[in-house]
Amino acid sequence: MYCGKCGHKIENPNAHFCPKCGAQLPKIAAPAAQPQADATTPPPQTPSATAQIPVPPRPVPSAEAQPPIQPAPAKKHRLPVVLLILLLLVVAGAAAWFLLGMDVDKVKTMLPFLSKESTQASVDLPEVDEPLLPATAETSEQAVAATATPQPTATPLPTATPAPEKAVASDTQTVLRGIPEDASITANGIGIPFTLVGKDAVIDSSLLPVPCQLRVTAQKDDGRYSSAVCFFTEDSSNDLDFSTLSWQDSTSDGFSTPTAGTMLSLATDYYEGFLKAINAQSLDPLVYSTADNTADQSEHVFSDLNNQSVWDTETFTCQIDESSLTTNNDIALFNVTYSAYRTRDEDGETVSNTNHRTIRARWDGSMWKVDAIAFLSDADFAAHKYADFK
Repeated sequence: MYCGKCGHKIENPNAHFCPKCGAQLPKIAAPAAQPQADATTPPPQTPSATAQIPVPPRPVPSAEAQPPIQPAPAKKHRLPVVLLILLLLVVAGAAAWFLLGMDVDKVKTMLPFLSKESTQASVDLPEVDEPLLPATAETSEQAVAATATPQPTATPLPTATPAPEKAVASDTQTVLRGIPEDASITANGIGIPFTLVGKDAVIDSSLLPVPCQLRVTAQKDDGRYSSAVCFFTEDSSNDLDFSTLSWQDSTSDGFSTPTAGTMLSLATDYYEGFLKAINAQSLDPLVYSTADNTADQSEHVFSDLNNQSVWDTETFTCQIDESSLTTNNDIALFNVTYSAYRTRDEDGETVSNTNHRTIRARWDGSMWKVDAIAFLSDADFAAHKYADFK
């Protein structure tokens, strides 16, 4: 039967009130009970009773007697569904707001249901078992892609500071590396002009005598001086790194207490000059000799014995007895052992000569020179004694 007020179909014949509008329902007479028939006798055919109840504004067919059925389930309430949908809308709006950079106009463009007019309008939602979704994932991705904020342009990295300029050595210029900014450079005690490129001193090679004591002197932060020396020869490189040399405390002209290494270089280059002087029969190669010593050694340079032989200046050796080195202000005293080969003119025979010498070195003209040299016996050399200078 149906409710006479709202027309809702009444499925429970025993209901007294309409489950939709609450109106009272008219009572309907129950059909008369039929006597139990014999199994062999067919029941009499009795027309079923029908009742018609006029329901304005349209007639409703009379309700026939129905077998008892289960009570209808309680009607679902709309309020939880509405709240769930509103929550989904708020979450979707917040997500769009974040993705579009907090731009309200873009959010409204993407989600028109958040506009003022749409939010004020009432929504008649149908009864459904599952909540309605605002949009599919595909639709949301397309909308975000269409209105995505462009990525900011990457800030370029600062330009790296170029490496300091480095000087290049060549056949015409010699480069000394690791030179302090306020340094001075001398060759055999004479000042040499140079151009400083970073920490590289560039020198015109023609200004460097060969051999020479190439000395660099610089003032330190505490006001004192330090110096380093290189014994420059014809076999030396024209690219010299002074940062690897031993820097010693010195005076402003480069004088410092000599080391065994410095005295070994002096004795070696002096002896090479002495042998070249014999072969050339000239005193000019005695660069590292004081005037007094050159005068004393002239008789050995021009002696008949040495004049009749050619000395090998490439294979000689020099060894220093480091324990014999003593210094006293600008004087250094030490013993060495020389070995050299000479070829005699008369028979072409090559013979070797080995001897011990005592050398007295002096700081003279802003460079170290041999001031005296004398032969030393094997016994005195072993005893670390010095030769007697005439």
